Parts: sequence; structure tokens; C-alpha cells
Amino acid sequence: MSIKANFYKFSKQIDSTERPTGSGTEFDIVLKGAVTITAPVIELDSTALDYNYCYIPAFGRYYFVQSTTIITADIIEYSLSVDVLATWKDDILAASCYVLRSASDYNNKLVDDTWTHTTDFSETVNTIALPNYNADGCYIMTVVNNESDYSANPASTMYAVNAVEMVAIMGELFKISNYPNIDDLTKTYFNPQQYITSCRWYPFSQSYITDGSFHRFKYGWYESSNIIAGGNLVTNYGKDMTFSFTLGSYTDWTDRVNDWTRYALYIPGFGTNEIDAAYSGQTLTGKISIDWNTGAATCVLTTGSNEIIAVLSGSYGCDVSINQISTANDIPTSKEGAITKGIETGVAFAARARKSGAGKGVVSFFKAALTSGAVGYATGMTQREMQNTVDSGRDIAEAAADAATATILQPTVTSKGADGTRQTIISNHTIILYKRKYSHYNPAVSKLGGVCNQVKTLGDLSGYTQVANGLIEMTGTVEERNAITSLLEGGFIIA
Repeated sequence: MSIKANFYKFSKQIDSTERPTGSGTEFDIVLKGAVTITAPVIELDSTALDYNYCYIPAFGRYYFVQSTTIITADIIEYSLSVDVLATWKDDILAASCYVLRSASDYNNKLVDDTWTHTTDFSETVNTIALPNYNADGCYIMTVVNNESDYSANPASTMYAVNAVEMVAIMGELFKISNYPNIDDLTKTYFNPQQYITSCRWYPFSQSYITDGSFHRFKYGWYESSNIIAGGNLVTNYGKDMTFSFTLGSYTDWTDRVNDWTRYALYIPGFGTNEIDAAYSGQTLTGKISIDWNTGAATCVLTTGSNEIIAVLSGSYGCDVSINQISTANDIPTSKEGAITKGIETGVAFAARARKSGAGKGVVSFFKAALTSGAVGYATGMTQREMQNTVDSGRDIAEAAADAATATILQPTVTSKGADGTRQTIISNHTIILYKRKYSHYNPAVSKLGGVCNQVKTLGDLSGYTQVANGLIEMTGTVEERNAITSLLEGGFIIA
């Protein structure tokens, strides 16, 4: 079968839609056997070997010359492959696609990570005060008690206390005079701290967290009529507070050669987060919401038109260890002291157990006996009975001292954070806006294009272009359709 074809010596990029101009050199060609329309093999009577491009009107397609073979002195064989971008150029340029990158139409407010930039940069830092910050802060203690006015935590009561009130409460917890109905042995095991389920420090004043209503501190089953220490009852679940900042104008990288800017915002409790430079020139607002029960917090960043641009999760406050107890004179501070206290308790216990009853004088006698070594004092008890009583008191004292050593004298630390976490909050409480300018190495925008991220008609663009969905309407084969999709999504040149 003999048909006509136009041959060219044509220089073009293989990923370009460019077509050759003019009619080229026309030859009669012979199809060599059964051929595919997308990759035909043809023969022509010619000695010319330097043609690299071809158009076959009968097929309506442009072709690249893949290889040339000399058959005889005057017959040349050409192996061709279809140039889908040139062949289907009209359909491609008429298509409307979501364009990722374009050399002719791009958004110069969008940060472009494809561009290589220098590591040198200039930085501007703007500080914003954290709303309602207070360096002294206050403590929120969650306590199981019989408080009639329940707080925002129905399962237990929350008190907001300042440092002075905290010291007073800790002193009151272990003041023995506050427990007149508890015998000495019970006091050794009694732990009022078990009713304090959590204690957190927050970098806000007591007056900001509560309404100022003072309540005596209560815990557990104990009616704390003797306790004068206390704090403000927390009656709200949490607090909302706002701050605002302006990103400033953004015109530094319009020509892709000069500097460009990136924004990052540090918020205490939320870390550092990048802000899209597309919002440059706008004033943004941050709303921080804090839950007093757990310290969990959220920060919502919005534009002036209330468009939400970020929702961040963070945490405020820090757990505080409350293991330390008072070392008042009436609390044993060593095992030896606890033994002496226990002996006295044991003697009193043994004396009360005697049917005849030795009276309160027995306690005074044995206190003196243990101190002076006098053991011959006559009380109506035999020496054997007296020794048994002392031994009984000593056994009880040893057990009591061991318990005291394991609990009160060597408390177990269960809270985490405490001073170290608090110091971190105090040292890093300011909101900071970072603005950085970088310089580009490569100004050749035509090589890579810029961020477009818009739906465009491809015929309105030029140069390097990349689309997100390269499926277009055309009448070619499935093979050609797939080839076009791959080229458009991988990046091609509109010429």
C-alpha cells in the first residue's frame, strides 16, 4: 500500500505540543506489511537519512522517527512512533483541567517547596503576650469530699488556691490537733492525701480561674470544722481566651527571583506550627480553650471572615507532686521517734486491756520508766505483768514504726512533671510569630513552573504545565489516551 507522508528536520522537546511549520518534504511511502497506526514501519525511495519527524495525512498523526535502516542503495526504512501531544494538541488545549504548576500563571503567595533555596535567611520575630498569663499562677486541686456546692467536676470538688493557701492546706492536713477523735495508732496510718486525686499548676491567677468565692478546704469523710485553710471553688469547666496578630503584606517573590517568606507561630502549650503564606496581609485570631480538669486545650486559628485555617491540640498546666508532709513536733520524723510514740501507744493499749484497769497513771509510769530506767515502782502489777506489758507495747511500737517508715517517712512519688514542667511553662509563655525570607538559587521558572492550584483552560497557558487529572476527551486509541494522561500529569510544555 502506497500513501504520502511529509518529512521534517525538526528540533522539538518530546514532551511539547509544538508542531512543525510548513509542508515539509513529501514522499510516497510503502507500509511494510501489517503495521499499527501508533508505531508504523514504512519504506520510501530516498537516500536521505537525516529526517527525524513525519506527518502522515492519511492517519492524521504526527510521528517521531525512532530509527532509520538502509535496505538498499535507494530504499530507506523508517520506524515511527506517534507524537500524541502534537497530534492531539487541539483537544488538549481545549481541555479544562486542575493545574498544579504553570510557568505562565501561578499564585505568587503560595510557598513553593519545589524551588531550591539557600540556607541563608533573614528572620523577623514578633512577640504576642499570652492572654491572662501570671507568673505566680495558682493550683487547682481536685478533691473527693462532702462539699455541698459541687463544682464543674461533679465527681469531685475543685479548689483554686494560691501559693500561700497551698502552704496553709498542706500544714492543716497533718496537724494532729485537727483529728481529736482519732487515736494515736490510727494517726500513724491515716493518709489525708488520698482524697486529693490531682493537683495541677496553671500559669493564670486565681481570680481569673474562679469567681472569688472562698471555701474551706474539705476532704473525704472528714468534717473540717477545725481547718481554716481553703481556696476558691472552681465552678466552670474551663476558660476561653483570644489573641490576634497580622501577617503583613506579601510581595517578595512575585518574580520568583527575589526573596520570599514563610510564617510559623509558636503558641505555649501547642508548639510551633507553620501558617500558609496565602493568608499574608490578613489579621488572624487565635482562640484558646482550656479544660481545668485535665489541662487539655485546643487553639482555633481563624481569619477576619471566620474561616478556620487550623485547629491545634495542646496542654496547659503541669502536674504537681504533693508528697511532702509537715514535720511539726507532734509528727515522728524518724523511726526511733516513731518507736517511742508507738511504745506509749502500746502501753496505753495494754493498760486499757487489763480487767482490773490500772488507770491513766500507768501511761505516765511507763513513760517515766522507759526514760529513767526505773522498773521497780509498785502499781499493783507484778514484775512479770509489767514486763509483759512493756513487751506488748514494744511489739506494737515496732510494727507502727515500720509502717510509718514505709508510708509517712518515705512517701512514694506518683506525680510527674512538678517543678521541671512548671519551669518550662514559665520560661516559654510568650506567643511568637516567626517570619523568614530565603533567596532562590534558580530563577528559571520556565523549567519548573510555579504553584497554580486552579482550574484553567490549557489553551490559556504556555510553557511548563502540570495537571492533577490528565484525562481529556479525544478520539484516539486507549494507548494514546493513556500516553497523554501520563504526560499531562507528569508535566509537559505548551507551545
